Amino acid sequence: MKRWHVVFIAFSFFLAGFLIADYIKEFKMPLCSYSASDNIIPIVNDNYFNLTFNAISHANKSIDIILYEFKWYDSNNVVAKLRDALIKAHENNVSVRIILDQADYRDQETELSKENKKTGNYLKSKGIEVKYDSLKTTTHDKMVVIDSKIVILGSHNWGYSALTNNNEASILIKDKEIAEYYQDYFDNLWKSC
Repeated sequence: MKRWHVVFIAFSFFLAGFLIADYIKEFKMPLCSYSASDNIIPIVNDNYFNLTFNAISHANKSIDIILYEFKWYDSNNVVAKLRDALIKAHENNVSVRIILDQADYRDQETELSKENKKTGNYLKSKGIEVKYDSLKTTTHDKMVVIDSKIVILGSHNWGYSALTNNNEASILIKDKEIAEYYQDYFDNLWKSC
């Protein structure tokens, strides 16, 4: 094989690898086309924000949320937009209740607790009800129940990386019986906080 053939083949592999790597870097997972009469919607990665924002924006009577982490860094990121959607829902007479995790480690408040309390205090100042779990329990849930009809469950915390960069998997379920099951779960935790 002539030297220019080897160089051409090597360059072709290099170029193909570069193009594939660039494609993978820019790859965004599309919304899944699977649905059972649009009642079950799988959510991965950054698709969570649009679906959750839309569901919150269309709430009529209640939004109940349990989160391990809820924090934002500036007023324009996706987490702040979810926060603002909750405030707007509350202003439109939708009941909004949130349970956040709090923890300490050897009598020192964790960074997670500090961020959750910062968020909780801000939301309380806007009239939203916020409670924290017991220091004896880790509340690792990531759950949203809307109007006792829709439930969103999965791995997505409400932090910038979880909603924009991380590999995350959740699901939106539109089913009254399932939503009521999780509504009861929320209500029991709310009473115990």
